[in-house]
Amino acid sequence: MMLILLVCFAALLAGIAPTDELLPKDNLIADGGFEEVRSFPVSTDPYIAEQVQNGCDLTDGPIVTLPSNFDQVCDVLRKLRVVEGAPDREVHSGKRAILMHGGFYVRPNVKAAPGDAFRVVIWAKGEGTVRLAASLYPAEGACIAGCAGNEANIQEDEWVRVEHTLEIKREHAAVKRAAFYIQTTGPVYLDDLSVTRIAADSL
Repeated sequence: MMLILLVCFAALLAGIAPTDELLPKDNLIADGGFEEVRSFPVSTDPYIAEQVQNGCDLTDGPIVTLPSNFDQVCDVLRKLRVVEGAPDREVHSGKRAILMHGGFYVRPNVKAAPGDAFRVVIWAKGEGTVRLAASLYPAEGACIAGCAGNEANIQEDEWVRVEHTLEIKREHAAVKRAAFYIQTTGPVYLDDLSVTRIAADSL
């Protein structure tokens, strides 16, 4: 316990805001602060190699570094880079964030049912728009529906909070899981993503 307190105190002295303190404890998304990464040769992953060949800006060399919660591209991904820097400057909290133009799905998929509602929050800065959304699936098979918030216009040099409430319509009776994704229409810095379940009757 003493060691943990010393580490947190040292982080505060260094000006590093611990990401875990800024994200809700019931966050359904793994590593919403984008602190953990996966680095590997592009040539070892055919899916990632295809994205690079199609012009996606993922790396300057043979090694690619992705956020650990990256699942797959959503529609088109033009750029995705993990960035490091100081809190409230290059990153919102912790030591890492992402710079993205396009869209990708985040891990993991979440159990869902008709009538469920989720609060989705991310911090952003840059130039473009940000949209938070989910694709809805039955127990097995392809996507059968979706839900999305309105695009948020981001034209700021300072970090701004983007929040959407996503509700699964009761008419989608077969829904069993939701895959959440982020989309931007320009190069936007993103950090501290959270998805939390909320009571539908509180909307």
